[in-house]
Amino acid sequence: MSQNPSSSPVATPEPADPVVEAEVQRATAAYRALLPADAFAEMQALVGDVLATHPVATVLVARTRERAPVERSGDQPRDGVTPAALPGRARGGGER
Repeated sequence: MSQNPSSSPVATPEPADPVVEAEVQRATAAYRALLPADAFAEMQALVGDVLATHPVATVLVARTRERAPVERSGDQPRDGVTPAALPGRARGGGER
């Protein structure tokens, strides 16, 4: 029994993330002239999917994003973690 392709659900593409798109372009640029257009497009889609969904890759992509300028120096919450919860800060921090 074969499945009718028109009856299968079609994934709606998410809006392109400019950071992911820039990394895909950078990572695949060297292969543009080496691959047929359809293979190159498939490679770009695969790299984009990995960068957008793989747990390790998403952390690396997040590191490339622009950060808000520092408003003041000192301990600041980071990614929802208070400075007191960071290692080495339980006893008041400082140099050891």
